[in-house]
Amino acid sequence: MKAYNFQLQRFSDDGFPTLGLIHEVFTAAKRPLFWGYSLEDEDQPGPKVPGDTRIPGGKVYEIQLIKQLTPLTKKYRARFPWFTWHLWLKDVEGFTGVYMHVGNDDGDTEACILMGDQGNNNMARAGNDGRILSSTDCYTRFYQYLTPKLEGGDRAFLHVRDESDLILP
Repeated sequence: MKAYNFQLQRFSDDGFPTLGLIHEVFTAAKRPLFWGYSLEDEDQPGPKVPGDTRIPGGKVYEIQLIKQLTPLTKKYRARFPWFTWHLWLKDVEGFTGVYMHVGNDDGDTEACILMGDQGNNNMARAGNDGRILSSTDCYTRFYQYLTPKLEGGDRAFLHVRDESDLILP
């Protein structure tokens, strides 16, 4: 059994959606492999706001295939002939049903992690609304890479790092 490690490095949260970068770490080439941008809900001070709060950072979550036939699973199966089950983040404290999936903006996520090939600056004061683009292309690549490994018994982990990890003392 092999373990695959991915890192989500958040880099921008201006009180609106959080943008980040997803890399595979510990690759055979000993350097990170860039998979794409991420978009999540914003950080919320105090208690979680349902449907509008990102998952806690500074933690490692196992990525698994959740084998539940939900309405969203049916929708994805109808849309993507290669799709079987959702990529799910296991044991996210205070959250349920946290998936990695397709989407472009804050309206497409309820604590889930969206993936895309392009990202914009989400500074509301600059007139940007925090979006990622080419989500289907990015997600398809990632899903088709990771799913056979998980189905074969390998494990995968997502290390989530907050923006504060970018700032050096």
